[in-house]
Amino acid sequence: MPTDTKTVSSSRLMSLSEAAKRTPYTSNFLRLLARRGKLQARKIGRDWLITSDELSLFIKRQQERHQHALDALRASEKVRI
Repeated sequence: MPTDTKTVSSSRLMSLSEAAKRTPYTSNFLRLLARRGKLQARKIGRDWLITSDELSLFIKRQQERHQHALDALRASEKVRI
């Protein structure tokens, strides 16, 4: 029975389908990010795989980016008032 996780060189890899279950993103969107080089995933055969650490780092960067955008929006609203 195939699984969605593999171990390569002591690093736990998961498929982008499994990664999508742990994020607010779809597997199709994660694959798009991987193809564009915005997500550090590896293509092995026809499957895109990512480590737990890389996925956590991506989510952290996204949260920081969104927080920065929210802070900028709040600052611009204060200027208008």
